[in-house]
Amino acid sequence: MFKKMATVLSVAVLAAAASITAQAGVWKQDNVGWWWQNDDGSYPVSKWEWLDGNQDGVAECYYFNADGYMLANTVTPDGYTVDANGAWVVNGTVQVKTTQKDKPNSHTYCKNLMAHSSNHHAYPIGEQRVKDYGSYYEIRTEIYNGTSDGQPELRGVSWVTEYIRIRKDAKVSWGDVSYTKTNCIHTYRDVTVDEYLELSGLQSDKYYGQGIANVVQDEDGYIISFVDGVPIAG
Repeated sequence: MFKKMATVLSVAVLAAAASITAQAGVWKQDNVGWWWQNDDGSYPVSKWEWLDGNQDGVAECYYFNADGYMLANTVTPDGYTVDANGAWVVNGTVQVKTTQKDKPNSHTYCKNLMAHSSNHHAYPIGEQRVKDYGSYYEIRTEIYNGTSDGQPELRGVSWVTEYIRIRKDAKVSWGDVSYTKTNCIHTYRDVTVDEYLELSGLQSDKYYGQGIANVVQDEDGYIISFVDGVPIAG
């Protein structure tokens, strides 16, 4: 009885916290099930853990049995319900907490492109420029620091190298180019962020676009809308 009460109190304290520090590690799976492996190689056993597996700044609470495997779609030994994904639920609602550190690294992110460029231009640069952090992609960019059209061939301009974060559900408008005998015609179409990475060459560490422009960012600085397209040959 005392053990039961102690476990309930432990979960209640976690639920009352405004934010928590989630364990650093990675999900693992074998033919038995899922477990969480901490960065030091250890794993939780017979306990609850708040985990932010996709590093989106939001952690869910999971219970691991005596063998270290996550319980799913059941009631835990201390009487709590977990869904098919193993997350603790109350009346069908997944219980979540924000983590104290929502960045997977120490990079400085550009939270206001307008502070650098009047037309919100950013040019992806460098090797391995795209990193996947679950709910968003991180991209290293050069941001034009000026008020003209942001073309890199302009003389006398300055650039700021920073990291941007693009949400995977961002609205993207991609510009294709077609040619007639006398004209170059741009047509724009909506694509997913993953399609954009493929079209722009960013997925293969090359970049064919004209620069991320007309950027809209949310209050946390994540990009939720932008325009890009293939460059004009000539």
